[in-house]
Amino acid sequence: MPDIRSIIEYFDKIAPASLSEPWDNDGVMVLPEGTREVRKVALALDASGGLPHFAAEFGADLILTHHPLIFKPLSSIDSSFAKHRTIMALIRRDIPLISLHTRFDAADCGVNRVLAAALGVTVDENMISPAERKGAVYGSVRPDTARNLALRAKELLNPAAITLSNPGKPVSRIGILGGAGKEFLKTALSLGLDLLLTGELPYNDLLEASEDGLSCLCFGHYESEIPVMYALKKILESEFGVEATVYDEKPFTVIV
Repeated sequence: MPDIRSIIEYFDKIAPASLSEPWDNDGVMVLPEGTREVRKVALALDASGGLPHFAAEFGADLILTHHPLIFKPLSSIDSSFAKHRTIMALIRRDIPLISLHTRFDAADCGVNRVLAAALGVTVDENMISPAERKGAVYGSVRPDTARNLALRAKELLNPAAITLSNPGKPVSRIGILGGAGKEFLKTALSLGLDLLLTGELPYNDLLEASEDGLSCLCFGHYESEIPVMYALKKILESEFGVEATVYDEKPFTVIV
């Protein structure tokens, strides 16, 4: 069986740190022992409060998340804060945690390529935002209306709700960005795309882009990124022969 360091080295090859955004803090979050053998891996989008208990119950030797557990430097660890309690719990339970955030947005096997494959989008190229953020992709899809594409996304990805602008617009060229898509609206418009599929957009930015002719499909930050954790599960199982599971607990409830 692999040790933790070999898994870290593997992901450094397929999603190198050079792909991470400068402001990001992905990579190793907690590492009690790098030479430990890994038989079980727990995966999750967020390092939320219930994750350490879930991982311990599963018998995980390693946790892999998308969003970083530690995003900004900590000056202290105080149990009155939930994130700090999570760090304490991981150290107490001796469970390492690695986060692959923006580097896995941009990787060829990452968040946006997984979404594109699920929706039948033929990817042409990566999209680069005006601030030179990487990760988003664009390409072609079978011509249809924005509404029908949204219905297909709803069937395939099972989001709690979808926000869609310009539903009657014919679409064949679309951009894809899991998570927050605000930075890529201008790029989508400059490329002449018909639709941007993303997790979330601020109201005013959504309104302005829609009035400029872009159809925008937002189906939730969590919902747009959780598919990659199942893709990672398959990678870990096939490459390393470990047993893996996904902690798929949405942090919020959408009432419709």
